[in-house]
Amino acid sequence: MTVDLAYNADVLRLHKIEPATYKYAGAKVILGVLNPGERATLAYYFDPQICTSSGIDGSTRYRDAQGAQHIVQMKRRMAEVVCPLFFTKEQANTAMLKRLIETELNQFDVRAYSFKEGADEAEVATVFEALKSAVLSHDVQLVRSFEKRRPYAAEGWFYGKTQVKGYEMVIRVAVNSEARRAEFFVGSSAIAPVTGLLAELSHTFATSTTERLAAMKIAPLFDESAREKYEDSKAVSRMVEGEAAPGENEAG
Repeated sequence: MTVDLAYNADVLRLHKIEPATYKYAGAKVILGVLNPGERATLAYYFDPQICTSSGIDGSTRYRDAQGAQHIVQMKRRMAEVVCPLFFTKEQANTAMLKRLIETELNQFDVRAYSFKEGADEAEVATVFEALKSAVLSHDVQLVRSFEKRRPYAAEGWFYGKTQVKGYEMVIRVAVNSEARRAEFFVGSSAIAPVTGLLAELSHTFATSTTERLAAMKIAPLFDESAREKYEDSKAVSRMVEGEAAPGENEAG
């Protein structure tokens, strides 16, 4: 028995399939022989690449006891990712971000990227500016930004409030030249706006890296551990304070 999904790879990226013990190639999974009354369950995990609606189709092929092949079509599922619209009037500060992180923003996700080895400070600083620009293309506020050198690392923290449902959102962008890593973090009280905003930020950032930062060889990192450092809300709250280097600047 095999299960296969058809989807738009420009909109959705297949992240993983569980259980991982089955043999698979792309979205096609070989379940093997199922005995009468036996059941098998698969879970497909996708990362949206842009805010849109996209259909997911699937089929299962199997042979009966007489060896005849059958095909069962899955009912089409729609994957809908909606980008939140922001209307941020309230002035935010670091104390406000810390309170939100510790008490309200229990949903979050991360998008991480690698870049070339040996990049100099100016090149990594350009990546940091591209991350910030992607966020500031929305009606959000830069609350704090700071940088340190030798090795170069930088962070920016932002606050936004969605226009329709009033979700409060905290956004972090960061680069680290030593780790050769860049990332977006988004936290809120609901996962849907987090997913939508990360898809939009990733799309905007990918466009800028293709056009202006091709030499940096920026590539997405699909690493489960990327979320681990954000699982403790108190630890994330302390990250807002940071270990600011000379030249720190704070807004808000």
